[in-house]
Amino acid sequence: ITLKLPPLRERGKDIVGLAESMLIGFNAQFSKLHASFYVEKFLSAGAKSFIRKQTWPGNVRELRNALIQSAVMSTDKNLTEADLAAALSELPNSSNLANELERPLGDGFDLEKQLDVFRKQYLSRAWKESNGIKVKATELLGLKHHQTLTNQMTRLGVPFES
Repeated sequence: ITLKLPPLRERGKDIVGLAESMLIGFNAQFSKLHASFYVEKFLSAGAKSFIRKQTWPGNVRELRNALIQSAVMSTDKNLTEADLAAALSELPNSSNLANELERPLGDGFDLEKQLDVFRKQYLSRAWKESNGIKVKATELLGLKHHQTLTNQMTRLGVPFES
C-alpha cells in the first residue's frame, strides 16, 4: 500500500495541530530528562502564524527540528515567531534564506526583528571565528568600533564566550 501524504505547505490548519502535538511530546521528554531547568513550552499566536506561513521544504523533519531547537534555546514558556525563525536560520538548509526573503509582509511582520535574527547569527559566528578577540570580530564584521560589537552583542543576548 502506498500512502501519499501532502507536503506540510498544503496541510493548512493541520500543521499547527501537528506542531502542538510534537511540542507536547518534547515537553514530556525534556521535562523528564532536564526537570531542573526545562520550562514547558507553548506556541504563541505569532509562532502559529509563522508555522502556517512557512513552506517547510524539509517537511515534518524540518518542523520537528525547528521546534526542538526553539524549545531548548528559549527561556520563555511561549515560543515566538522570532524563536522559530532563529531556529530555522540555524538549521542546515540552503533554502532557509530564500524562505525568509519570501515571507509575506504585513500581518505582524517586523523588519527590525528579522534583521536582529540575522545580526545575532553573524555576531555569534564572528565571536567564535575570532576566538573571542573583540578587535578581530569587529574586523570580520566590518564594524568601525569594537564598542559597536559589544553593544550589539549585549542588546541581542549573544554570549561573550567562544
